[in-house]
Amino acid sequence: QTTVGVPDQRAEAARSRSPHTRPTGTPPTAPAAAPTAAPAPAAQRRSRS
Repeated sequence: QTTVGVPDQRAEAARSRSPHTRPTGTPPTAPAAAPTAAPAPAAQRRSRS
């Protein structure tokens, strides 16, 4: 079970990270908005200053 659990966690992490492959039951706006909204303001602040 441990051997099977490790790759499963990695797969779930990869799915949650990538907005294209999101796990079932998760709204498309939640995973897509989180990673997109985080780096966007950071890049703007760096470019402004």
